[in-house]
Amino acid sequence: MYSYTIDPLQYLAYSWTQTLSYVGVSVSATVQGTGSGSAYLMTAIGPGTTSASQEAMAAITYPGSPTDLTLFSGLTLGPGTYYLLLTGNTQGQSSSWSDTYSPTISTGPGVTRQVGAYYTDQFTPPAYAPDGVFTYYPYDNNGYAVMDVAGTPASVPEPSSAGLVFVALGILVSSGRRRRVHHR
Repeated sequence: MYSYTIDPLQYLAYSWTQTLSYVGVSVSATVQGTGSGSAYLMTAIGPGTTSASQEAMAAITYPGSPTDLTLFSGLTLGPGTYYLLLTGNTQGQSSSWSDTYSPTISTGPGVTRQVGAYYTDQFTPPAYAPDGVFTYYPYDNNGYAVMDVAGTPASVPEPSSAGLVFVALGILVSSGRRRRVHHR
């Protein structure tokens, strides 16, 4: 197992995309080190990003040895791209996010994990960490951060139920048109 250092003026983010909604979502990452930091779950990162793109935020204390730390739980996430961003806030800390080059990755229906990371090295950190200037590193060696995002796909109507809804909607629309014709 390898790790990416998260110094006080550095931020690291990984992302995934999902085409379905998920409920009861929990997010964890394998981290270690000293000091404290923050975890953000965002729908966007980079200059101009505001708290409107924030799904969740938590203060974290980095554990002394590699630990699978639960960052968020009980979330509902709709279709879209999500960024898990970790920061370090304490001067002199040595914190890291564990990584592996031989990952076992399983994804739920409609979920794609992005290879590579978004990394920023800020000499003057922004007031809001997700607003930093990030560079995407595709990592030719296909490294993956050790993280787990678990949830349950939100229920969707069965095809037969969805068909009945569209038939009913069609009947309502056409009956509304007939009424308008009779009132002319």
